[in-house]
Amino acid sequence: MKLSNFKLALLSPESLYNRAVNQVYKSKIDLIHFSFLESPVLRAKLLNRISNENCKIVDYCNYLSNIDTSQTSLAYTIPTANIIQNFFSDLNQNDRLYDTIVEIDQSIPETEATKPQIELFLRTLKEDFELRSGINYDQDTKTRIGNAQAKIEELCQKFSAPLTYDSRVILFPSQLYEKLPANLQKIIDTNMDLQQPLNQKVIKARFYYNQLMSLFLTTDLATSREMFHICLNYNKEALFHLADIVFVRARLADYLGFENFLDFQLLSSTTWKYSGELPENVSKKVKEFVDKICNEMKALASTTVKDLTALTGEQDLQLSDIFYLRNKHLNAERYFEGETYQLKKVLEYLNKTMNHYFDFHIEYELPTPAGSKLDSSILVKVINNKTKEVKGYIFLDVFTRENKADLIQQYFLQAGANVSMKASNPVYQRPIFSINCSAHQLDKENPLSTPLSYQSMKTIVHEFGHSLNNILVSHEYQLVSNTIPVDYAETMASIFEKICLDPASLNSFFEHENKNLADYQHKKMLFHPWSILEQVFYAKLDIEMHSLVEKGNNLKLPAKELQDIYVRALNETFDGIEGFNVKAYEKDSWYTNVEHLSSYGGQYSAYLLAESYSEKFVREIKSQDPETSSQAIKKLRRIFTEAHSKSIFDELWTN
Repeated sequence: MKLSNFKLALLSPESLYNRAVNQVYKSKIDLIHFSFLESPVLRAKLLNRISNENCKIVDYCNYLSNIDTSQTSLAYTIPTANIIQNFFSDLNQNDRLYDTIVEIDQSIPETEATKPQIELFLRTLKEDFELRSGINYDQDTKTRIGNAQAKIEELCQKFSAPLTYDSRVILFPSQLYEKLPANLQKIIDTNMDLQQPLNQKVIKARFYYNQLMSLFLTTDLATSREMFHICLNYNKEALFHLADIVFVRARLADYLGFENFLDFQLLSSTTWKYSGELPENVSKKVKEFVDKICNEMKALASTTVKDLTALTGEQDLQLSDIFYLRNKHLNAERYFEGETYQLKKVLEYLNKTMNHYFDFHIEYELPTPAGSKLDSSILVKVINNKTKEVKGYIFLDVFTRENKADLIQQYFLQAGANVSMKASNPVYQRPIFSINCSAHQLDKENPLSTPLSYQSMKTIVHEFGHSLNNILVSHEYQLVSNTIPVDYAETMASIFEKICLDPASLNSFFEHENKNLADYQHKKMLFHPWSILEQVFYAKLDIEMHSLVEKGNNLKLPAKELQDIYVRALNETFDGIEGFNVKAYEKDSWYTNVEHLSSYGGQYSAYLLAESYSEKFVREIKSQDPETSSQAIKKLRRIFTEAHSKSIFDELWTN
C-alpha cells in the first residue's frame, strides 16, 4: 500500500478544512441524486458512500487533534470536524430522509443476496435517527436535542484540552521538591511554567496526567504520599468541570425520553441494545453485575491486607499506598531488570500470536522520509493465512517528534466497507488504524532496534488488539464497521492483551530469565483484587453520576453533591475489607480516572466486563488440556468477527 492511497494523510490541516467544506457540498448533491434512485440497494449504497466519505474526515481530524498539539493544527482540525458533525446533525433530523430509510428497509427484495448486510446497515442508521436525534419528536424537542448535543461536544472539547493538549498547572511545595531525587527534579524543571518558580515556597509547573503520576510512583513511600495529594487536587479541578458535562447529559437523556443518561448510553452504545431488555432492567442488571464483582473482590482483598502491610512496614495502609505498591512490585522491569523489548521482536511476537490464535500474520514496512504524520510510522499489514488477502492496515506511530502528544491511544482512520455502487464490481475499502505511543529511546539508524519499556509494549499490544478486532469485524457498510459496541470492543482487546502478556510466553519468546517468574505471579495475585476494585470504584461513580434525573430543568450538580456521590462510591467499594479502612481525608480527595469518566460516561462498566470475561476466557485458551484450548481458540476466532448480534450479547453478559 502506498500512502498516496490514503489521500487525507497528504493534506495539511488547512487543506483538510477545505476538503470538509467541499465534501459536505458534494454530499448534498448526492442526496439530490438519491431521491431519483428507484433501487433500494442502490439507495443504501449511496447512503453508505455519503457516510463513509464524511466519517473519514471526522476520524482523521480526531486523530490529528490528538497526536499533533501544535496550535496551527488545532486551529483547523477541530473546526473541520465540527463542519462534518453539523452536517450529520442536520441529516439526522431530516424527516424525509428517515422516512426513506424506513421505506428502503421495507422494500429490499427477499431474493437480494446481501439483504442481511443491508438490513444491519439500515438498522444502525435508524438508531442514529431514533436514539440519538429524536426523529419522532416535535421540532421544538429536536432543536433542544441538537443544542444539548452541541453543548456536550463543546464541553468535552474544553474538558479534554487542558488534560491532553495544554495540560494542567500544578503547584509543588519547594520543600517536597527538595526531597526528590535529581532525575525527578529534572522532570519538574523541564515542565516549570515559564521556567520560573511562583515564589520561594511554591513551584508552578505544567504536566500531562501520566507524567505527574509517574513522579510519585518512582519515589519512596513517604514522598509518594505527599505527591499523591497533589494528584488528588489535580483531579478535583477536573471533576468539577465534569459536573457540567454530566448536567447536560442528563438533560439530553430527558429530551430523548430516557429516565437518565445511563439508560441511554447502555442501550445506544453497548451490546445491551441487542438484549431486548427494557431500559430500567438494563440499568438494574448492570448495577447488580458491578455489585457482584465488588463483593467477590472485597473477599479476596481481605486475604491480602496482612501481606500488603508487610510490604510497606506500615500498620495503617492508605489507598495511595496500594496504588504505589502495585506499580512498584508488579512492574515487569523489576522482574526483568536490564531487559527491554526490542520493537522488531515485539512485531515478531505479535506475528507469532496471530498465526497461532487467529490464522493471520503480519508484514510491515519501515517509515519513509518525513512528510505526513503517517510517514513516520511503521505500516503493518494484517494478512489472512489461507487467502493471502490483506484485510487491513495498522500504522504504529511509536517514534517521538515535535508537537507529538504523549498519549497512548488507537485511532480510526477509515473503516472497512464496499464502496462500489455496482453489485457486479465490488471495491472493498480496507480498514486503516493508527496506534500512538512514544518510544523515547529511538534508534535513528535502525528504528526496529528501538527498545520499548514493558509499559510501552503492553500498550501497543492492547491497542493492536483493538485494531485487529476492528479489521476482522469489518462489514460491507462503513457505518456498521465504525460502530462497534464499547463493551464488546474492550473485551476483545483485553483478551488479546492477556493472551500476549502471559508471563511464561513472554519469558520464553524474549529469552528473559525465569528465576523471578514465581515471585511475579505471586505479586500479581496479591494485587489483582485491588486492581479490580479500582475499576469497580470508577464504575460505581460513573453509574451514580449518570443516573441523575433531569426533569423540567430541576437538576443541579454543585460540588457538594458530586462530593457526596464520590464518597458513596468509595464507601461501597472499600468498606467491609477486613483490616482496611478508608481514611476520612481520602473521602475528601479525588483519586479518579477523569479522562475515562468523560469519554466513557455511562458505560464504564464495560471495563469490568472486559476484565472478568477475558480472565476466564484466556484461562481456557491457555489450558493444558488440548481439547479445552482448541475449543476456546475456535470460539476466539468466531467472536472476534462478531459485534452486532444477540448471540454476542449472550456470550459476554451471561458468561
